[in-house]
Amino acid sequence: SLPPPASLPIDSENNRSESENESHKKGVNRPQSFRKQEHDDNAENIKFGDEKNKLRRRLTECDEEDDDSDDDGDGDNKDDDVLVCKTENSQRRNSLSRQESQKSVDSHNSSGSIDTFGSEKSDGSLPQSNNAGSRLNLPQLITQIKSEVENDTASIKNVIKLSIAVYSHQNDVSEDELENNLTDFLIAILEATQRHGDDLEITILAFEALMAMTTYKPFEGGDVMPSPEACSLVAILPGGIDHIVCSMGKHVASLDLQMNGLNLLRNIVQSTVEAKPQIVEADTDQGINRIIQTMFEHSGSAEIQEYGCVLLWSLSYDDAETQIRIDEAFGVGAIISGMNAHSSYVPLQEQALGALHTLALDEDTRENILRNGGTTSIVKAMQTHPNIDTIQEKATTALVTLVLNTDQQLLSDTIPGIDVVEAIIEAMKNHPKNVEMLETSCHVIYLLTKYDDNVVEALKKNKVAVINTFGSAATLALDIETRENILNNGGTTCIVNVMRTHPYKDTIQEKALTALVALVLNTNPQILDVSLPGNDVAEVTIDAMKNHPKSVGILETSCHMLYLLTKHDENVVEALKKNKNSTIMALRHAASIVVDMSHMAEKLIELIRS
Repeated sequence: SLPPPASLPIDSENNRSESENESHKKGVNRPQSFRKQEHDDNAENIKFGDEKNKLRRRLTECDEEDDDSDDDGDGDNKDDDVLVCKTENSQRRNSLSRQESQKSVDSHNSSGSIDTFGSEKSDGSLPQSNNAGSRLNLPQLITQIKSEVENDTASIKNVIKLSIAVYSHQNDVSEDELENNLTDFLIAILEATQRHGDDLEITILAFEALMAMTTYKPFEGGDVMPSPEACSLVAILPGGIDHIVCSMGKHVASLDLQMNGLNLLRNIVQSTVEAKPQIVEADTDQGINRIIQTMFEHSGSAEIQEYGCVLLWSLSYDDAETQIRIDEAFGVGAIISGMNAHSSYVPLQEQALGALHTLALDEDTRENILRNGGTTSIVKAMQTHPNIDTIQEKATTALVTLVLNTDQQLLSDTIPGIDVVEAIIEAMKNHPKNVEMLETSCHVIYLLTKYDDNVVEALKKNKVAVINTFGSAATLALDIETRENILNNGGTTCIVNVMRTHPYKDTIQEKALTALVALVLNTNPQILDVSLPGNDVAEVTIDAMKNHPKSVGILETSCHMLYLLTKHDENVVEALKKNKNSTIMALRHAASIVVDMSHMAEKLIELIRS
């Protein structure tokens, strides 16, 4: 199974059309230097370890203090709020924080400098500190966010906007300060939006703040990337993920909110595997439904479809139960619909192909993909993006998963075999150095030829290119007419060229040699004299024996190939004599490894020495 991407850039302008870029200009630009990844192997360089421990200690203290309380009257001691700390504890913490903040204000007053928070500007820009030379006091800002929770919505919107400005480096705040106060900021934002969850504008601002706090730019001009450490903090906050999913369910029609919501979930699941069950089970087991609902609701947004496919791929990877859940929630239909609606959008096609491959590992889901036109959408992606090797590779991998171990009648009813073969042949022509794609292409065509006679006819129409499909070449070569057509149209030259391109790939060498033997065996010598480049075939065969001395299959087919060549072409014998010593050593080694080929090897040695 193909693993989902470990980390993807966020809102990359290179992957969007001009109109899509225009619609994303409202997004918050992350600073170039914020929370750069430290590549030092020393784990002590990661500053978030202490922050996580601090968070766990605080949550433990809250749990212990609430242990005997049962405010909801339901007979248990569990918190009803999304966040673990109850209202009483939140108020107590806020009161303490206000006292600390007042001390800070008094201290600044005595020095003639007071940190104040500006109001929203008339031009709609993010607020800044009122005093040009002053620095924001982050604990005071956190306290103000918490204190505004119970106040009017205009005030809470203003302080959240200021938080976005802070974590976008629009204020003079050091990275150490940002990191040291990150957990408190996250808790404050989540508590604020929980209190005002029905207010769309507040929720959108809160999601923007969470995005600003959990992303960074690794270098100047680079894409915005998720911060694994910050995303993990959101995941371990009790109710953090649940709150994101619940908010998405309350405001399904908001494109901006859904975009940031899916982005947050994507970043979190790619940062910590432990978040997968939390997302699935969020909002009373509605996590998957929320993702798919968003994809259907905003079918016109290519990026919504992309983020949804990334999430479905990540959640279903190596998880059979989730694969079934996605299928039951009409996830297959959402993915295929998105692919068809945005066929030119490369990132979406890549993620959708990966998701289809993973989902197809479940038998029932595989049948749904086939019956809902999945193979047609895959072929369309290959035809639309013929020069993008990642799409070609993911597409052929998805096709193998769909065809392998599937009922032949179902395949006959649902797979457009000729279209699949033609798309694969074009992919092999355009990407001759992509080994993984070549291997999966061979596998698909081989499987199709076993049940669809039309596929064989389609292969005959592409005689030159079809020889690249090493696995099916031997099968096709059993037919005399097809064998002669392949030879007369330069098929052996194609095989030789591919063997020279991938000299150390044992699977390619063995399949190519098998195809050569099938083409030469029992073929009219006159046709071989005209169409077979004997010396070139002998050269790549000897090289294969030298490069893969432990491969029984390669050694066996190589001896057979050389023996057949020397029976009809004297020039091949002369070519072997040019490197007499190394060729004899290779043949003796083959005879010692493959006993059944020893008589052929000895005869070849006699010819070379004569």
